Amino acid sequence: TLRIRGLDDLPTLVPHLLGFHPEHSLVLIGLRGERSRIVVTVRVDLPSPDDTPEESLGRVAPALLGLVHAEADEVILVVHPRPADDPWPGGRRRRPLPYEELLGEVAAELVEAGIRVRDLVCVGHERQGSYLCTDAACCPPEGRPVSDDRATLVDATMVAVGSAPLVGRESLAE
Repeated sequence: TLRIRGLDDLPTLVPHLLGFHPEHSLVLIGLRGERSRIVVTVRVDLPSPDDTPEESLGRVAPALLGLVHAEADEVILVVHPRPADDPWPGGRRRRPLPYEELLGEVAAELVEAGIRVRDLVCVGHERQGSYLCTDAACCPPEGRPVSDDRATLVDATMVAVGSAPLVGRESLAE
């Protein structure tokens, strides 16, 4: 059993859950029960800039249905933006976290379906941060490093049980 200990484990864990390293993706991790066990992981493409709000939400609707069918009672939403949308290029925050409006709409739909939103997270190339946390001590504006000793432990544990995520979705399709 691998115990995930918060935000710092997500960037390393998500590729193992999906089988590839996501990019330009929204990943929904459905949890259930007292111990918040992962019951489903769903990935969808993030909307394009010219999508209407209805089209954007429609893109995510099948993933929400997956959470309901898996009987998830809480969820973590993880945004993996395109490199051009990374809010921490070069390790400094230079722009707002992307897709905030979409995440608000998705969170409202989840609450309406009876699924609690545990966290909304953005994972850039080298940094990550929560959309919900405003405490600079745990979520500084410059983000938190994606890779650290704990990430190495999560990766090693997953590899030891046979998980080897591919570079991207295209590699998985091949």
